Amino acid sequence: MLAALEALDAAARAQGDPAAWVRTLTASDAVAVTVYPRDRRVELRPTLACDHHCAFCNSVDRSIENAMHGAADLRASVALWSAFPVFRATVSGGEPTLLKDLPAIVADLAVGGLLVELQTNGMALADPCYARRLREAGLHTALVSLHASHAALSDERITLCPGAWARTVAGVDQALAHGIAVDLSHVIHRANAHDTAAFMGFVRERWGRRVRVRLAFVAPTGAASERAADVVPALPEVLPELRRALALAQSARLRLLLVGYCGIPPCLLAPFEHVSESAYRGRVDVPDDHVKFEACRACVYDAGCPGLWRGYVDAHGDPGVRAVTRAPARVRAVSWLTRRVI
Repeated sequence: MLAALEALDAAARAQGDPAAWVRTLTASDAVAVTVYPRDRRVELRPTLACDHHCAFCNSVDRSIENAMHGAADLRASVALWSAFPVFRATVSGGEPTLLKDLPAIVADLAVGGLLVELQTNGMALADPCYARRLREAGLHTALVSLHASHAALSDERITLCPGAWARTVAGVDQALAHGIAVDLSHVIHRANAHDTAAFMGFVRERWGRRVRVRLAFVAPTGAASERAADVVPALPEVLPELRRALALAQSARLRLLLVGYCGIPPCLLAPFEHVSESAYRGRVDVPDDHVKFEACRACVYDAGCPGLWRGYVDAHGDPGVRAVTRAPARVRAVSWLTRRVI
């Protein structure tokens, strides 16, 4: 199979198609896959099943007996990745720890020379034996979803899974104890928008700089698009609490990143623009599901900022987007080190 695909790819390249390797991977029937050429990363979704019930999730499907194309087919396709310029692999879902042979999948990817990240709700990692198996299989990073500072908010209003918060927290503890790097995925939405500062305080007390927090703002897509009024708050309601949280994180020297595509434009974060990856990225295309404003054209962050979700603007309008004409010193210093002029 690999030889045949290599032949197809070589033929496509001979016809002048520089993205042929991307189409070769995504055309495979072996596994549901998304390729991110700029990041040299492949994202595998062997399952969309999940034992959490977050209202904002756009990567879950309980209407079918899930398999996507199945873990067995995924394992059979692993040899593909070593033949193309992909250096990192993300195993996502749904909840991939529901697959009994996940450690074997991780091992196959790691043996192929890929840096492996697992996107998970973290509950299964609370079992120290399982955490050890994944680390020994070659797991490098766990991106663990944790959306609240305490169990009542998380279990009763977000995941709708009794006992889940405590198990996720224990899963983070065990991952760290077994040498797995941990990032926390925290999605700000209507149910937890008042809890952001408390969440940062919890992270500070429990783990400090041993974890990194990846903040995101709820995407009005998937299930959230159908319940936007219940799930997607207006940014002017969110930003004061978010700034309190960012000030706390800064004083505690927490490791923190606000993602670009599912984030908040840097102009709305002042004086904390430096936490946004959009402040440092090179030029990005504006996706069809995002919009930008007239003010963006004069902004120093325009090239790397994808703007706001179209669904958000349709629901709430312009939250106060403005042109930043000079980046703060902290952003300029990092940009200089990366040879990007602001």
